[in-house]
Amino acid sequence: KQYQQQAKDWLFGYLSYDLKNDIEDLHSNNFDGLDFPDLFFFQPKKLFLLKGNTLEILYLRLCDDEIESDFTAITNHQQHTTNNNVTLSAVEAQQPTIQQRITKESYLAKVTKMLSHIYRGDIYEANFCMEFYAESAKIEPIAIYQKLNTISRPPFATYFKNNHQYLLCASPERYLRKEGKKVISQPIKGTAKRYSDKVLDEQSKTELAQNPKERSENV
Repeated sequence: KQYQQQAKDWLFGYLSYDLKNDIEDLHSNNFDGLDFPDLFFFQPKKLFLLKGNTLEILYLRLCDDEIESDFTAITNHQQHTTNNNVTLSAVEAQQPTIQQRITKESYLAKVTKMLSHIYRGDIYEANFCMEFYAESAKIEPIAIYQKLNTISRPPFATYFKNNHQYLLCASPERYLRKEGKKVISQPIKGTAKRYSDKVLDEQSKTELAQNPKERSENV
């Protein structure tokens, strides 16, 4: 907050889930094979804001003399990419070996344990995630990201690079957005669309209340 007040500029970055351990009396023993920083933000030197068919370019003063050379490099890169689709495909063709972090037997045992907690009434629902990973994988991050976007067309896609670390995101769900003093959350689970038509709005509310899955999200 202090840096942003001083710079009065864009800041890009993230707050990781396990940052909770630093602000609350919580602990996690989950294996971390990625070693991303728990918190990371940076002020960009160059911004390209694509809005419809309009591209707005913003450069910090220390590098605003690089606009023309960057534009030439981008144009040349586009031509090179168009003429070398075979090269990208060859990299993509090297399919990495995908592994699961826990065995099938261990997965079923954990699910059985969670079900017993549900039957006892300790919890009513569990969100159980399992990690899939590949070691020493050679991929073309931008090509994979573009392919991911083509498949799912997500409204909240993100391509993030921090030195040698990449984060490719294709999320359909907005977590938080802040506009002035208003904070907006747009989750998908346990919600229903609102309508200006009163009849449709009431129908949507009724369907939300009667749907067993949606009820389990909201109880």
